[in-house]
Amino acid sequence: MGGTTLNGTYDGDDKVAVYGGAAYTHAAGGEWRTVTEGGETTTYDYDAVGNLRTVTLPSGTTLEYVIDGRNRRVGRKVNGTLTQGYLYDGQLRIVAELDGANNVTARYVYGTRVNVPEWLEKGGGMYRIITDHLGSPRLVVNATSGAIAQRMDYDSWGNITNDTNPGFQIFGYAGGLHDPDTKLTRYGARDYDARTGRWTAKDPIGFEGGDVNVYAYVENDPVNMVDLYGEDAMSSALSLGAGLVLIDGPLPVGDIVAAAIIAGTWGYVVWDWMNDEDDSIPLVLEDQATPLVCNYKEHSKNQRPSNLPKHERGEARRKKDRPGGEKGDERRDPYGKRPPGWKGPWPPK
Repeated sequence: MGGTTLNGTYDGDDKVAVYGGAAYTHAAGGEWRTVTEGGETTTYDYDAVGNLRTVTLPSGTTLEYVIDGRNRRVGRKVNGTLTQGYLYDGQLRIVAELDGANNVTARYVYGTRVNVPEWLEKGGGMYRIITDHLGSPRLVVNATSGAIAQRMDYDSWGNITNDTNPGFQIFGYAGGLHDPDTKLTRYGARDYDARTGRWTAKDPIGFEGGDVNVYAYVENDPVNMVDLYGEDAMSSALSLGAGLVLIDGPLPVGDIVAAAIIAGTWGYVVWDWMNDEDDSIPLVLEDQATPLVCNYKEHSKNQRPSNLPKHERGEARRKKDRPGGEKGDERRDPYGKRPPGWKGPWPPK
């Protein structure tokens, strides 16, 4: 980070023990318990399902997070007093920010991405949120004057290296919900620490997340991958395509294509995985030079697009490991029965 090399040590369960000058302890469930650096300790407490609920800073300040029945972070308290609230549309999209008295202080308008807004309405003004390929806000621009209200820069792991207007809007690296006091970023089920490049808790779906290291962030490929739900990595391009499906609900194919063209997205696969019909077919948006063709075989229509590559890798392993003779097995006799009238040895040599 910033040209400095930081060394880390880890235990047999991949929990970080020491990173740089900080020492880490963990709770019985594997979540961060304490981080001590320079003689100062920060304490973390989690609920039974792995949500970060309180953080006690070295100053004695206590931050508390309010979680609703759908596992969404809907509020933030400082020393017991509610200071921020969030209203959602679906599981990830924060559409309004509230103050401690439940007054709306900001509204967010979404377009092409699942978890990152395109527009911010705040203080009577409209602002365009310009993001990079991961969904990280880079510029927030006043739509009337063109003035830059906020600029944010990051290193490759998501550490914020420059922020000209901290707190102007709530989103951070890869579109997660950023906490300026803890420096952690929330994605769905978990919190990410950019300093160590790791999650603070185990993957709630375990090895089903696709990585043998349940603390690793996006398979250690943060330049190309994102994890919107805190459970499994997906390509940043696919996350953009998935967002198109949610524009105004499950759209007809024509509207999805139109939205994709307007957004300038090409080569992205969009699944209408919200529809109710059997045998849902993925929509393939194809560039002539670089077509992206994706097979949906045996993939549940209710699965997120990010699960498809993992599913097919698992299918390939399953077919390879089981004995031949099963339908679809790669090692099954490819020739079958001798055709009528065939003369000579069978199978052909």
